[in-house]
Amino acid sequence: MRSYHFSLRNGAGDNENLGYLAMVDDEEALSFGRSVIRDIKSEHAASYADSVIEITEGDRAVGSVSLGSEASQRQDKFGQA
Repeated sequence: MRSYHFSLRNGAGDNENLGYLAMVDDEEALSFGRSVIRDIKSEHAASYADSVIEITEGDRAVGSVSLGSEASQRQDKFGQA
């Protein structure tokens, strides 16, 4: 199991630590990120309209999921697909 870190970044660049979870692989971590986004959309869409969940494993950027889309992007570095 790998330890993945999840953080929520808004359009102003503020980060909210969502915590760490042990996951089997990157795909499971991205799937979890998509489920968090679905929960946010259903309960707090207006408050988090420009937010992105960033997923890392140690120093490695795994990917991100934006509130505007449930599609996730695997990334070597954030901002680069």
